[in-house]
Amino acid sequence: MTAVLARWQPEFTVDRAALRTRFEDASRGLTDNAFRTEPGVRRVFISGFDPFGLDAEIRRANPSGSAALQLNGRRVTLADGSPAEIRAVVLPVRYADFDAGMVERAFAPRLAAGPASADIITTVSQGYPGIFTLEDWAGRARSADPYPDNARALSGGTRERPVTAPGLGPGPEFIRTTLPADAVTTAVQTPYPVLLNTEVTEIPAGGTAPVDRTDGPTPGSRAVAGGGAATCPTRSPTAPTGCAPNSPRTCPAATSTPRCSPVCRPTTGC
Repeated sequence: MTAVLARWQPEFTVDRAALRTRFEDASRGLTDNAFRTEPGVRRVFISGFDPFGLDAEIRRANPSGSAALQLNGRRVTLADGSPAEIRAVVLPVRYADFDAGMVERAFAPRLAAGPASADIITTVSQGYPGIFTLEDWAGRARSADPYPDNARALSGGTRERPVTAPGLGPGPEFIRTTLPADAVTTAVQTPYPVLLNTEVTEIPAGGTAPVDRTDGPTPGSRAVAGGGAATCPTRSPTAPTGCAPNSPRTCPAATSTPRCSPVCRPTTGC
């Protein structure tokens, strides 16, 4: 649809950038997607993603985006018996949209106090079959090159030379999840085992080369990647065939169906 809008030649003046933004925001759930303000109902806000590399294979999907679409607007009953309402957005896999503030437009109203705020916010990303992982650490750097996004644009950063997104203000190199990871990994093991992924890639303080760690970042290090860069959790009893434990950011070599994202560092087979 965005390609059709770009080719549209109306007989009147139109602000194409504003039109595309309105279309993207509406179709992705950023507008007209507020919580219903009912007392006693908890508010859960999640985000999913578009398929990775859709131009290369039109049948490719992303279960995180599918989950967001399925859950948006749904009412569920929590373990303590209280009701909760879920609202969701589907984010693009394009650096330019992130640079233009799409994530801030999606999440800021849910973080601010008021009827639009959420009780819990979490992102959902594509992983591997048979397991569900909680990412313990997020890194502030971009380091995905030479693997492009869905607009075939590069991040500008590599493992050896990570970069910070344009306009990103000062802050910690890594931030840790505030989700109740211990409770979730202990209590929820069906239909999939839930594991905590503590892996990161960093450039240690005083160092110049990236180091993959399985126990989180060290003080003073420079972020290269958090736990969301297509890692194989080291504590997984059902890691995919071909996955090298303790080797973050590598894809299984022995898979017939590539599961590589733009931020994955693939081996043969991806």
